[in-house]
Amino acid sequence: MMKKRVYIVLAHHRAIKEWFRYRELGSHLLSFDYHTDFHKAFLRSSCTSSSAQIGVRPYTIENHNLVLKKHIGRMDEKAIEAAVNDLRNDEHIDFAIRSGMIKRAFVFSCFFSTFKDGRVLRVPPAPPIVMSYDQVQMMMELNSLAPKLLKDATESEADVSSDTLVGNSVEHGIVSYSESCHPLLEGKNESERAKLVTTDGVLNAVLETFCEHGFNKDNYILDFDCDFIRERGARTHGQFQTLEGLIKGAKAITIAQEPDFVRECSGQTLSYEDVEGWLVALINGCVDAEVEYES
Repeated sequence: MMKKRVYIVLAHHRAIKEWFRYRELGSHLLSFDYHTDFHKAFLRSSCTSSSAQIGVRPYTIENHNLVLKKHIGRMDEKAIEAAVNDLRNDEHIDFAIRSGMIKRAFVFSCFFSTFKDGRVLRVPPAPPIVMSYDQVQMMMELNSLAPKLLKDATESEADVSSDTLVGNSVEHGIVSYSESCHPLLEGKNESERAKLVTTDGVLNAVLETFCEHGFNKDNYILDFDCDFIRERGARTHGQFQTLEGLIKGAKAITIAQEPDFVRECSGQTLSYEDVEGWLVALINGCVDAEVEYES
């Protein structure tokens, strides 16, 4: 029997190096993350001089497509390494879909996506809150890098049919489920929700909803960002049969350590070693695992 591959990276976007190995399968991605990670691929690179990381150039669709054309379609290990070096935080899922590396992504996160974007389907529908232009600028710390894109993203109904960027742009290619909208978590405070996010009742409801929207439970890559676990109680509260079943059924598993975000999201109470250690122990208890760290 083949061992289950578990690939562990420091920064989340570097997980695409493992997803690339399974590109011929047409797999779905099932990701557990504190954040949504739905930014368009190479957004930051399209606003940064190609010759140096200092200084910026104004955002244009043309500049963005130049960076995308450099990477989309060049599907070999050397090209993927180059893509990883140009990607920034939160841009990896869009790249994986645009490049055909994965077919669709299903993400269970703490937050819900606030952008009006036809790529993303929010289930259950999130409250009708859209961040202001200034809020998004502050949140993304892009400021002058891409004001036009931010304005378009927050003030227009940018459906996929109007997407002029290179690569696959799949309508509802990303299905987003926020724990703040979960019927078993609604009304609970952050600490209470964080203790329950890994339990069977919560995850069963999430998976049922994902399956209603096309999730392929027979062909998926399982992905964890360590910042998803931000309460010690999440590792001890209740049974984890659903999570164990997902581990057994996955084609492969990726784990992003993200040390800074783990400390921030847990209020300095957890380290990535705490979360990674628990996940690896849980995985080893379910399957015969082959754990590899990105070199």
